[in-house]
Amino acid sequence: MAKDKNNSGITLLLTLLILAVILAAVAGSATIIIREIKQSRVIESSLIAYYYAESGAENALYRIRGLKVDPEIDDANNLPTNCTLEGECSLSVSKQSLAQKEILYKNQTWQIDLLNPAGNAAGAGAESIKLVCNPESGSLFIKLNILEINTGGSLWQVPEGNKREYMYSCSTSPTTIINNSLTNTNAYIIVVQALYDNALNLEFSAYDVDNAPSPPPDHKIEIASLLEIDLKGRFLNTVQKLKVIMPQRSPLSSLYDWVLFSEEQIIKSL
Repeated sequence: MAKDKNNSGITLLLTLLILAVILAAVAGSATIIIREIKQSRVIESSLIAYYYAESGAENALYRIRGLKVDPEIDDANNLPTNCTLEGECSLSVSKQSLAQKEILYKNQTWQIDLLNPAGNAAGAGAESIKLVCNPESGSLFIKLNILEINTGGSLWQVPEGNKREYMYSCSTSPTTIINNSLTNTNAYIIVVQALYDNALNLEFSAYDVDNAPSPPPDHKIEIASLLEIDLKGRFLNTVQKLKVIMPQRSPLSSLYDWVLFSEEQIIKSL
């Protein structure tokens, strides 16, 4: 009888140990599952918040470019700060004084407008411009066209003879300042083209002073046609922020440069 009692005690102990292992495994699995569920909810909320912000960008793009809304007018009928019909989203629009482009592929062009896109006022206030560029690998040349624009009426025109063209080596002169080519009462379209190599980390700025070898930073002017839209979408406890930098008007593509024949793929990225 004593031997049976000892066996019963060992069996009970083994049973308790097995149950403890099973409970520990279940608890561990439950913790992992709960964490994954919470993580999936956070991801889902983040996506929804991001799309709220993105919808605000599309709404602003449509109103600014499609409806020709002046972004400085900020009311419910034009460019509302609540930028989406569903969910929580807010936006703010500001002018920029620095135009940037991460990469400009070989033979591709980049357009910067120095004008007032909201009206017919021609004056952009620019007396000089500065361009910073970096070659990707080889010898990079920059071709820069300065087009003086007649903004009177509904059609923008480049009068005959109002085009200036410059070409220089970005490999030897990463920073170039152009003076004596702009008047602060005129409007301009600047077209930058990369030749023989890709251009990296381009920066364009305009100044209200002339004949300066290095324009003072406090004389940098706003590029009225370049907008920065800051958006914030919120869903539950998740917030996603989005920043969009864009020209106020759609760039004029294939108007001043074109390709009749090319052995390479033609890339137009606006």
